[in-house]
Amino acid sequence: MSQKKVDEYKKEKANRKKIIAKQKRNAVLMKLAGFIITALFFGFIIFSVYDKWIKEDEKATIATYALSAEEITSAFEAYTAESEENTTEPSSSENSTTDSQEETTSKNSEETTSAE
Repeated sequence: MSQKKVDEYKKEKANRKKIIAKQKRNAVLMKLAGFIITALFFGFIIFSVYDKWIKEDEKATIATYALSAEEITSAFEAYTAESEENTTEPSSSENSTTDSQEETTSKNSEETTSAE
């Protein structure tokens, strides 16, 4: 071997621990950087989906109304007039309710019999 190669080998051997530590440190930093970049990428995608679809749905379901006193009064009067009309004819509604209950009961008993 030439003297130059021997000197390089001795330097490498003397600094071998430092070189290996530096390589390990660089490997850990590269893995950490990859993890951070991946986390940011998926975080951005999740935020975009939330902002695009979920947040718009929340905005669409919120509705506010401002009614004047006259509008409230007229709506209340219309409701009370409607409820008075319904209370004056209880006999016909009672008969229809009883008939519908009987039909439901007979249907339920038929379904139970056919299921068994």
